[in-house]
Amino acid sequence: MCGGLLDGVFWLWYRHRKEAKDPSQPIEVKNPLQLGIALQFSALLAAILLLSEAMKTWSGNDGVYMLSVISGLMDVDAITLSLSRSAKYDLGAEVAARGIVLAAATNTLVKGIFSPLSPGSGTTSDCPCFCRP
Repeated sequence: MCGGLLDGVFWLWYRHRKEAKDPSQPIEVKNPLQLGIALQFSALLAAILLLSEAMKTWSGNDGVYMLSVISGLMDVDAITLSLSRSAKYDLGAEVAARGIVLAAATNTLVKGIFSPLSPGSGTTSDCPCFCRP
């Protein structure tokens, strides 16, 4: 899994170098209250709810932790809602708390890696922080 993540980071870094954009260009901002974005989040939340129950059944607590890390790559909100709801019924509160912390840590790490690669970030770095000499 870590190898796939590093491959993705390298691909984004390479693509960013190849498509050097002018940082003075305005960034397109979308309205977060649009129906399409709300439907995407609800689909993600439903998928995470189903997967969390399935992973809990198939792999126990380890499955919940693995799903938390994978979900944290994209979004923390869906796994937080899912695990807190599951902790209310049949999942232990400690397992849910660990899963939420894993998702938040993963999401923070991914944002820290991709932040220097985003257009208009204002950094002069050409590569992620772990590649600097």
